[in-house]
Amino acid sequence: MHRSLLAPTLLTFAGAIAAIALACGSSSSDAPASGNPGPPTNDAAPPSDATTSGDAAASSSGTSGTSGTSGTSADASADASADAGDPGNAFTDAGPYTPTLGPSTLMPEHMAAFGSENPSKHNCNDCHLFAAAGSVFTDATGTTPVAMAEVRLRTVSDGKAISAYTDANGNFFIQQSSAFVAGLQFPFQGGVRTDAGVALMTADQNDGSCNNTSCHGGTQGWAHGP
Repeated sequence: MHRSLLAPTLLTFAGAIAAIALACGSSSSDAPASGNPGPPTNDAAPPSDATTSGDAAASSSGTSGTSGTSGTSADASADASADAGDPGNAFTDAGPYTPTLGPSTLMPEHMAAFGSENPSKHNCNDCHLFAAAGSVFTDATGTTPVAMAEVRLRTVSDGKAISAYTDANGNFFIQQSSAFVAGLQFPFQGGVRTDAGVALMTADQNDGSCNNTSCHGGTQGWAHGP
């Protein structure tokens, strides 16, 4: 995942304001050696800002398999408590999965760049400054997108986490401002879940550009659910 656009310390807001198959264990070679970034000053984000719809922390209530809702979950929050000595995984303390449709990533501006309003399989951080963004499919071949998949990133050191949900085209994004509010830091654990189950990344991550060629846009295949 492309590390350079999510700088190292999301916890410091003043002087240093500043992410899913899921076997990605290394970050892009051009990533900075340290630091977590703050909210972008000129991020051409999709029309629905993740902090107000769809880019939401996992709900602490709800039952797996319930009908989907349009991205109205609560804003990003530190919904995972610190685990004493136990690193846990991306969904530790997340509560039940609640099917939620993320905000649409379709934009007319994508047409000029991709020939389609759908940015699926493209590295979003080539144009945007997201804390994390990517596409989720049913398998690593990337043939069928998965809507309403929960993508969760969880700080290894203290368990603070944030979730986002995929839209109808299987795309998701997390604004840097939302990641800051949630307290997300490097390194983080990653995972994706649906009502079919959970799939976890096998290594801690230092980058949130999931569709980057060094991550799921490369030889290891596209991020996919269980």
